[in-house]
Amino acid sequence: MKKQTRGTFLARSMVATTVAMRAPAAFAEDQASIPLRVAMSVVNYDAAPLYYAQRSGIFTRSGLSVSIERIASGAATVAAVASGTIDIGKATTMGVLSAFAHGVPLTIIAPAAQYDASAPDGSLVVAPDSPIKSVKDIEGKLYGTTSLFDIDHVGLLAYMDQRGADSSSVKVVEVPISAVGAAIAQHRVDTAFLTEPALSDAISAGKVKPLMPVLSGIGSHFLYSVWFTSSAFAKANPEAVRRFSSAMLGAQTYVNGHHLDVAPLVAELSNLPVSEIARVKLATCGTTLTPADLQPIIDAAAKYKALPKAFDARALINPGSLTK
Repeated sequence: MKKQTRGTFLARSMVATTVAMRAPAAFAEDQASIPLRVAMSVVNYDAAPLYYAQRSGIFTRSGLSVSIERIASGAATVAAVASGTIDIGKATTMGVLSAFAHGVPLTIIAPAAQYDASAPDGSLVVAPDSPIKSVKDIEGKLYGTTSLFDIDHVGLLAYMDQRGADSSSVKVVEVPISAVGAAIAQHRVDTAFLTEPALSDAISAGKVKPLMPVLSGIGSHFLYSVWFTSSAFAKANPEAVRRFSSAMLGAQTYVNGHHLDVAPLVAELSNLPVSEIARVKLATCGTTLTPADLQPIIDAAAKYKALPKAFDARALINPGSLTK
């Protein structure tokens, strides 16, 4: 991999911030509330707690006035948070780890989606007529990922090596998340990774079939995505960060226990039928933020050179946001 400095990392990421943003209606006008600008890129199931907290009044009752914006990519979200354009963002854990490892001063303040190997919500996928049946069959094949050395890419490499396959033989190309199903169905790539609810949608459409839970190569439990802010914002606004973290943990606990109740919200966010959302296994939202939730990804990413080197997860977690 080519070495990136903090400057080049941010410069490349900021290109995508030119994409237009949109914000839902503002919260109740409360002079005592703390305004927060919150952003994310792809809206998956782990975004449901944010919108639930906004619409149910959790943020208002927590003394927060939250505006939500959409940004083109996770990298652009990281850049917007680092520059102060946005206060708090959500991105894949790997995206935040990579930025931090390249000198971008970020800190994680709340969990988003967590991976549980006992009930995986994502899978490596292949075309229905693909000859790929086992992990050995992936050797030499073309893998499509939304971002090189993102969490799915690292997971695949680890999963293959742990099962006696040669991960170094795999060829990799970037494919937009919206195009993964078609790329597989049209044999433009041999395999890729999808999570729910997009996974079930692609299976129902006959575009793909699930093969194996490659994220288990990283570990049995870890945070797939996180909420984060800049170190400067966390230091200057500890109360705002505390209120947001607490509100999100409450919202995520509710969403975890009320799948059917929030199905209409998830359907709205993902543009999929409520009936499909109600029947699929969705990701569990994280309710803890500890070093153990992040260290497996850090170690695996360092092993496969997705990060320059491993580091202690505590360095990236906002001390006031740690849970027991």
